[in-house]
Amino acid sequence: MRPAIVVGFVLALLVSLSGGCQTQPPAERVGLIPVNSLMMQWALPLALDKRHDEIRGLYLRDNTLYVYSQRNLVTAISADGGKPLWAAEVTLDELPLKPPLIVKDRIVFPTGTSLEVHALKDGKPIYSMMTPRSIRSPGAVLGNTVYIGLDYPNGGRLAAMDVSARYATPHWEVMSRAGIEAAPAVHGNTIYFADANGTIFAVTEDKAPAWALEHSAFDTDGSIVADLVTDEGAVYAASMDSKIYCLDAATGRVRWQYYSTVPLVDSPVVTSDTVYQPVPGVGVVAIDKAQGKLNRDAKWIAYGARRFLSQDEKFVYLLGGDRRVMACDKTTGEIKFRGQRNDFVAFAANTKSPTIYASTRNGRIVAIMPVTKPGTVGTLVLAPATIIEPPVAVASR
Repeated sequence: MRPAIVVGFVLALLVSLSGGCQTQPPAERVGLIPVNSLMMQWALPLALDKRHDEIRGLYLRDNTLYVYSQRNLVTAISADGGKPLWAAEVTLDELPLKPPLIVKDRIVFPTGTSLEVHALKDGKPIYSMMTPRSIRSPGAVLGNTVYIGLDYPNGGRLAAMDVSARYATPHWEVMSRAGIEAAPAVHGNTIYFADANGTIFAVTEDKAPAWALEHSAFDTDGSIVADLVTDEGAVYAASMDSKIYCLDAATGRVRWQYYSTVPLVDSPVVTSDTVYQPVPGVGVVAIDKAQGKLNRDAKWIAYGARRFLSQDEKFVYLLGGDRRVMACDKTTGEIKFRGQRNDFVAFAANTKSPTIYASTRNGRIVAIMPVTKPGTVGTLVLAPATIIEPPVAVASR
């Protein structure tokens, strides 16, 4: 494996210093922003074409946006102001990196066969921890330990890797009957993981069973490839049996379930009161998290939408099927406005604020703020927003 290196000088290469965060394409103009528009908070151009590279993905962790390139260059950017913090090449040109994991003062990048441990503050590499088997799933963190799915000849195993110790032997492993593709989830001192047979397991940080169920497991009727999510004592799992399950985190019993009619391959996004579930070929379904019957009905469905982006008090912002941002009324799902640009290829889900983080293919990173009140002056970035006629999101019956 190629040693990970920090590119201390790479920001000078990547960031167009002549414009910095103020660079604006000719189509973007400063002025009074119309209500129901999307304005630019900041923009940071990464000249990835100079290194024959493109954007792979964006990940928001706390107040930092991590930008992944196809060639595994990671750039850390302040989410508030767009200031570049550091950049590092991690296993250049090898298999795609999995999402970053924050372990106290370190950031861990899972590759196909190792955990690349870097300093969180400046991105400098600390060490590379080889895993005993190839890594299949993204990871989850509890304390100093990364929990990650490893491949074995006759199934998968959840491995507990202590990244404070510089040895590659897992602290422990738990066997599953099939491979583990979905990212585990953590709540309290319990780790939840699912395998390709559709079984959801719960174990403590000491490897003990956490549920009073057979094998400390809950079985669905389809494979689980979507990452698990935990929130306020519940575990959410989207299964290819066409259902999303909300399980009690302490018992593994079903709190509620939603039938989507088609296999689910994407993870839900869970907010304070709503679960947003992408349904292939249908759209994004909004489900009340706390109120409703066991077989839960959707509050509404945004037909044609692909994924959740952000929300504010009035609207939830979704990525439309035409790759335009669309604003849906949080109560009814009615589309109120949408942007006109469709050249963004990557987005980072943001449940903390209304800001939408997006990137063009060649690495122009943009923070976009919805404008829902008059009197705002700034740079119009997706404007003018337009009303959808007829609406493409309707309330579910």
